[in-house]
Amino acid sequence: MKRVILCDMDQVIAHTDVLQIMNDFLGTSFTINEAKTVKLVEELIPDIEERYRFIDHFVDMNFYKYSEIRPGTKEVLKTLSEKEDLYICTNAVFKYGRNREADLLRIKSEFLVNEFGFIPPDHRIYITHKHLLHAEIRIDDAISYLLPEADIKLLYTAYDNEDIAQSYLDENKITRVADWYDIESIILG
Repeated sequence: MKRVILCDMDQVIAHTDVLQIMNDFLGTSFTINEAKTVKLVEELIPDIEERYRFIDHFVDMNFYKYSEIRPGTKEVLKTLSEKEDLYICTNAVFKYGRNREADLLRIKSEFLVNEFGFIPPDHRIYITHKHLLHAEIRIDDAISYLLPEADIKLLYTAYDNEDIAQSYLDENKITRVADWYDIESIILG
């Protein structure tokens, strides 16, 4: 029987240099060490109206045009989609987006169709509260989406989760992965 896999999209399948886009928008030069936080936008853009303008800019520029598909992603996802019940599960709401959900959904959907056409439309889930979904396997860069029960929980290493203690990961039965070849090895053996 195939296992259900929920795989995040942003920073797991595709890496977007949000910090560089933000620096270009603000005319700043923040470094990754200054921005090591899940609340990147909130901390580096404290003014709410400026946040709205940044999100509008981020969506209008179609940030996926500036994203890099992580090495091995296409090959491993193709294999996983053939052997398991794979779903791409991604957030489609910006906290400071002024109702840009439709645009964000279109951008994400176009990216998946163009780059991962082998993943059928009914295997793409656009949701903010991923913890509501059940799966045997979860792949995400956000620790909060790995805390629901799952047989295999894989934390894709990203700038905002590098400092999570190994003891915390062990306690919550989460395995840190550095790339898609690690993921393939863990899931398929």
